[in-house]
Amino acid sequence: MAINKTMDRATGVAGEGLEPPEDQPQPTAVSRRIFRMPSARFIAITALIAILAYLVLLPIAMIVWGSFRDSPPGVAGSFTLEKYVLAYTTPRFLRAVWNSLVFAVSSSILAFVVGTYLAWITERTNTPLRGVTYALVLLPVIVPGVLTTIAWVLILNPTIGVANAVVNVFVETAEPVFTSYGMWAMIWADGMDSITLPFLLMAAAFRGMDPSLEEASETSGAAGWFTMRHVTLPILTPAVLAVFLLLFIKTIETFEVPAIMGIPAGITVFATEVWLASQNFPRDYNLAGAFAVGYLAVTILGLALYYRATNLSAKFATITGKGFKPTRIDLGVKKWLHFSITMLLLFVAVVLPFLIMLYTSVIPFYVVPSLEALSRFTWNNYEYILTANLTLRALKNTLIVGLSSSVVVVVLSAVISWVVIRTTLPLRKLLDAVAFAPIAVPGLVMGLALIWVYLTFPDVGIYGTLWILGLGFVAKYIPYGMRASHASLTQIDKELEEASAASGASWLRTFGSIIAPLISSGLLVAFIYVLSLTFKVLSLPIMLSGTNTEVLSVLIFDLFEGGEYPRLNALGVLMFLILLVLSTGARLLQKRFGHVEVNT
Repeated sequence: MAINKTMDRATGVAGEGLEPPEDQPQPTAVSRRIFRMPSARFIAITALIAILAYLVLLPIAMIVWGSFRDSPPGVAGSFTLEKYVLAYTTPRFLRAVWNSLVFAVSSSILAFVVGTYLAWITERTNTPLRGVTYALVLLPVIVPGVLTTIAWVLILNPTIGVANAVVNVFVETAEPVFTSYGMWAMIWADGMDSITLPFLLMAAAFRGMDPSLEEASETSGAAGWFTMRHVTLPILTPAVLAVFLLLFIKTIETFEVPAIMGIPAGITVFATEVWLASQNFPRDYNLAGAFAVGYLAVTILGLALYYRATNLSAKFATITGKGFKPTRIDLGVKKWLHFSITMLLLFVAVVLPFLIMLYTSVIPFYVVPSLEALSRFTWNNYEYILTANLTLRALKNTLIVGLSSSVVVVVLSAVISWVVIRTTLPLRKLLDAVAFAPIAVPGLVMGLALIWVYLTFPDVGIYGTLWILGLGFVAKYIPYGMRASHASLTQIDKELEEASAASGASWLRTFGSIIAPLISSGLLVAFIYVLSLTFKVLSLPIMLSGTNTEVLSVLIFDLFEGGEYPRLNALGVLMFLILLVLSTGARLLQKRFGHVEVNT
């Protein structure tokens, strides 16, 4: 898919980064004609900058401003450092920092090791059923993280969990070996749920690497593991660093796992500190803002290190003008050992949580899986979910917000990408930078920032409505649309636009009849991806949803807090089916319309 191709380039294996090459933007006849008049140039660039500033810069500025105030949003007050002193000089803050680092680093290492191993098995070895491996690794993409986390809570439960029940079959223990809450449970649950990202990126790196160096090592008598450790991974150093940093940023932003598995054990991280400060009575949005600023600084630092890692790519390039044919390592008899390890990893990481979710959805209350428990099979949970007004309202809200925000993201990112790539406007790089900036803004921080904006300016009238949710999704996910648009637009020769302009077509006609159809495959992927995130993500909507504006992810979290595991898992299965249909439909449409003939 286009997004995967963009992410492939982001690993830096072939020397490309997220930014287009410096010599890429070339003005076309269409762009020259549009921007020939100073007024048109000024209006166009000003309008786009104003839109992005409103969506991205204003909320961030407001949350920083609010963190230095001693009054809640919309109330007159004065500047103070009190909240920063309270936030950053207490033992609670130091524990949150330490917990955040331990959680993010450990989870990233776990996910990277498992994901990279599976990528190596799939791309570079002759292990059987590699297609099955690929399909199963992608499953977490369409299962909301909140559901996977809840599944691990049930699996690791000290009294009724599957994990402890299996241990007790072989060894009688005085105390349960596993527990659902605590740091190790958090690291395991998030690490297993995050293996798809390193798998996709490292698979692309393995796929694009010239195998001649590995072959030379093996010819010299080096063992396979020695070659992997001393040849393959060092060559892929930029990709390894980039993938690990992306995992770190993703994990540090994660809210579901720390909220569900950490808070009950008294373990807080940046994400949960922001949420608790905004939810506890009385709500302290100023303290939450102070926590959020530090939280934002950590993610920005991680992103800066990621850029540095990708800039090292040219020094490690192995793809040259000489052709090469990727070869697979013949593992011999050991391929069956690796096959067994792979299937075991996939069963534990992917299949088991899904089976627990499916099993829990058809029983009246959760007990350790058994034939006796299955004899209580019932459809009552699905009947309740499909008929409850709250569920239907949450589904309606999710579809409205998801569809509308996805459309806006795709249209806005396509126009901005065209300006950045096809024009020579002096501020086009600023546009690109601002549009990509939200990638470093955690969902909780974005949600809190929007609260500050619309409580400070209540006359706008969108606080507590679906509008604020839609704006939040657009602001947070426009980077994904931008990268997909960039990846697609840079593949289109500007001669097509030149020909259209020579025929007298307007820019709007050219964009609608030529550019849009040619980049439709990438835009479709971006649309479906953003839409799936609006179904899955909890961190942003949990800050902005209210009475009558609940979305499905927030409803699942509420059901979890109420202990209604069977019903929330029934809702989870339905969400999985919806996302599966969306993903399959996107794939079919991409195959159908991925190549479009355009007559100029």
